[in-house]
Amino acid sequence: LDTTTVGPHTLTVTATDLVGHTVVQSFQLVVLNTPPRVFIGNPINGSTVTGRVNITFFPESGYVSSFKLRVDDNTFTPTSMSYRWDSLSVPDGLHTLRVIAVDQAGNNSTTLVTFRTNGHSLAAQAAEVRTLTTYLTFAVGGIAVLAVAAAVAFYRRKKAWMY
Repeated sequence: LDTTTVGPHTLTVTATDLVGHTVVQSFQLVVLNTPPRVFIGNPINGSTVTGRVNITFFPESGYVSSFKLRVDDNTFTPTSMSYRWDSLSVPDGLHTLRVIAVDQAGNNSTTLVTFRTNGHSLAAQAAEVRTLTTYLTFAVGGIAVLAVAAAVAFYRRKKAWMY
């Protein structure tokens, strides 16, 4: 049996008794003697993210039994090869994502990328824009009311003068 080649193998055992009866039995087994490799699709190493981020990762083989994601000291257990993560859950700055993969033999590996978040500064800017928009809406609305009131007053005055 070649245990240096990772992957599925078939082990066939043949037994013959003293009378000459032969039984053949085959067994399927998988050799996993190297840690699993995982590639991170998103976020890209060195990128800047904001808001909700779809973290994606892909194992090199189909023998990975579980994954864990770790952003700095926070650990998440995804149910598939993607995980929706809110970047506002951490302060703005540099962060590390680790994808820990464990295969069916218990071998594990960690793949990591570093990325930057800037969601808090963008959220603050958005709040300022919303506040400014509200003030402008009130100001424009107030000017419109004054203009209508002036037009009505002018019309009434003009109408009274015409008689």
